[in-house]
Amino acid sequence: MAKNRYKPNGDDGKNLSFSGKLKILEAVNRKLFRVEVWALNNEVNRNGWKYINLDSHLSEFEDIPLLTAYLQDGTIGDGHNYDTKVDPATGKEYVSFTAPDAERIVGWVPKNAPRRIERDGGTDWVVVTGYLWAWYSKELVDKIAGQGGGLDVSVETLVTKEHRENGVDVEEEYLILGITILGNGVRPAVPGANIQALAAMRASSERREILKAASLDDAPHGINKPEKQGVRVNMLSKKRLDDLTAKFNGFTCIGASEDTKVLALLNESGDPHLYVSEDSDMGSVIPERIRQASAIVTFSAGDDTVQTDFESALTVAMSRCNAAEKELKETKERLEAVEKSLSTAVNREKSRRLEAAKSACSDELARINQNRPEDRRFSDELCKDLMEKINNNEFTETEDADGNWTGDKAIRAAVKGICMDEQMRMDAEDRKADKTYFQWGMKPNSKTEEPHTIGEKMRAGI
Repeated sequence: MAKNRYKPNGDDGKNLSFSGKLKILEAVNRKLFRVEVWALNNEVNRNGWKYINLDSHLSEFEDIPLLTAYLQDGTIGDGHNYDTKVDPATGKEYVSFTAPDAERIVGWVPKNAPRRIERDGGTDWVVVTGYLWAWYSKELVDKIAGQGGGLDVSVETLVTKEHRENGVDVEEEYLILGITILGNGVRPAVPGANIQALAAMRASSERREILKAASLDDAPHGINKPEKQGVRVNMLSKKRLDDLTAKFNGFTCIGASEDTKVLALLNESGDPHLYVSEDSDMGSVIPERIRQASAIVTFSAGDDTVQTDFESALTVAMSRCNAAEKELKETKERLEAVEKSLSTAVNREKSRRLEAAKSACSDELARINQNRPEDRRFSDELCKDLMEKINNNEFTETEDADGNWTGDKAIRAAVKGICMDEQMRMDAEDRKADKTYFQWGMKPNSKTEEPHTIGEKMRAGI
C-alpha cells in the first residue's frame, strides 16, 4: 500500500519552513514535564496557506495530543509520519498510525489548558501549555531540555471551510487535530505531490475536509517573520500575588498560570507546592489539592541554558536567609530584654515621682501654715482636687527642655496659688463682718446697747 507521508524537502522544493517552538518550562513531577507551545499563526506559509480567525479557534486547542515520530536509527521527530489505508467495511480512506515509524502520542494539551493569543514581531500566535510524559518519552524530553531553544512544531488541522484570495488558501474554519514535534533539520511542510492531491480534494463536491499540517514557512514575497520564538513566562504584580497568598494559610504564592488556575506556592519552610483550581470551586480553596511539587530553575544566556533543581539554586540564598533569621531572632530577644528593663525603670521612676509629688503638696502646705495662728491655718481639704490630679499622674510627665522632672515645682506653685486664693477669701469675709476689735476686751455681738466697735464709738462721740 502506498504511503502518503509528510516528509521534508518535497519534489516542489517548497518545504523549507520556519515553525513554532516547544520548550520545557518545568518538571511538574517525575511523570510530567510542562511545556509551552507557540503553535499557529496568521501569516501566509510557504505552501500558500493562511489561517485566520485565531481567536474563535482557541477552544480547539484543548484535549489534543502532542506527537512525534521515532525512527529505528534513533532519529527523533522524523515528521508527519502516517499511512493512508482503506476501511474494508466502508471502502473509505482513513489515516493510520500503526506503522513502526508513524507518529506516536508523547503528551497532550489538556482541557482548560492555559492558552492565549500573543502578538510578536507583528505576527499573532496561538500559544498553549501542554504536558509531556517523561517516563514514556525520555529521549524527547532530554533532547528538548538539552537544546535550550526547543524544537520546531507543526499543527495538524482538518480544514472545513476556506476560500481563495490573491493566490492564497485562506482557512476560515478548521479543527485542531494535534501538534507534532519535529526533529532537527525536519521542517513542517507538505510535499508537492500531496499538495496537488489536496487541491483536487478541494474541487470535489463529495469531500470538503482537508488534512493540512500548518506552519509558518520561510517568508515568500518579502513577508516579515519573527526570527526566533522564546518561552513566555507569565508575570503577576506583587499585589495580585499578595491577594492570592491571602487565600492560602501557611503558603506564599510566587507565580501563576495566565488564567491563575495553576498556582506555584511555597510553604513556610520554602518547599515548592502546586495548587490547581477548577471552575466549579467558585473561588474557594480546596486544601486537599495542595500537593508537593518539584521545581527546576533555568539559567539562560542566549541559546545556552543550564537547569538545576530549586533547592540547589537557593542553597546560598537560603543559607544567608537562615543566618539573617538567626541574627534577627537574637536581636529581637535582646531588644525584648532591653524593653523589659526599660519598662521596669520607667515604672520605678513614675512611682518615685508620684510619691515625690504627694510629698511636695503636703510639705508646701505645712510650710505655709508654719507661722499662722492655729485658727487661721489652711485645711488639707483645700488641696483635695490637686491631690486627685497628682494621683492621676498628671504631674509625673512634667519635664523641662533637658528632660528634668519639674512636677514638684509645679505642685508647690499650685499649693501657693490655692492658699493665696483662700487667704483672699478669708480677708473678704473679715471685711464683711468688720471684725476689728480693741484690746480692752470688747466682745462682739454684745446684746447691750453700749457702743463697742470703732464706728459705733465714733458715732457716739466717745
